[in-house]
Parts: sequence; structure tokens; C-alpha cells
Amino acid sequence: MTFCIRDWSWLILLYLGIVPTALAYLLYFSGIRHTTATIASIATLLEPLTATILAWWFFGEQIGAIGLLGAAMLVIASGLLYLENIR
Repeated sequence: MTFCIRDWSWLILLYLGIVPTALAYLLYFSGIRHTTATIASIATLLEPLTATILAWWFFGEQIGAIGLLGAAMLVIASGLLYLENIR
């Protein structure tokens, strides 16, 4: 099996490494620095749930019973953290 990599393909890989990845981490850590630990933990908890919902919405991925249970647990945990932070 052989692969043909064009010269400009490296530029695309470099772009994907710098712009979406590095920029996302830069913004993520910058946001965490300017918020409370509780809000940062809620945002971190909701990241996998958001990815799952987007996969279901855009790509038609099926979410099984265990996935729905996990999503419910994340929403409940996030809600409890939020309510605790309000007090």
C-alpha cells in the first residue's frame, strides 16, 4: 500500500496543527484563567456532551441507553455544580 503526499499537503497539516488546535488551547486556557474553578469544571464536563450532541445532530450518530445515561449524569452534575456556585 503506497500513499502519495503532495507538497501542499504539509501546509494543510501545519495549518490544522496551528490554527484549530493551538488556537483552541490558547483560548481555552485563557478562559480558564479568567473564571472561577467551578465554572471551568462545568465547561470541562460539558465538552464531551457537546461533542456527542454535535455528532448526533450533524452526522446522525446513534446514542444508546448508556450514552443517554451518561449525558443525563453530566447534565445533573453540571446543574448541581452551578446551583452550589450560586449559593
